[in-house]
Amino acid sequence: MSNILISKNIGTHFLLPVFGILGGWYFLSEKVGFSLIVGFILIVLGVRTVQIESQLIGSG
Repeated sequence: MSNILISKNIGTHFLLPVFGILGGWYFLSEKVGFSLIVGFILIVLGVRTVQIESQLIGSG
């Protein structure tokens, strides 16, 4: 387990914000507004960019 790269193991952590938003909406009756969705999309794009860069650096 210690030999696995973090960029390969991050897939499960990528889902935490999704379940955080859904849990807040379902259990706490939080409103999912436009700014939350835009912020979430920006975070997802940032994480994906880092994953792609990590794979390019690791392979070459």
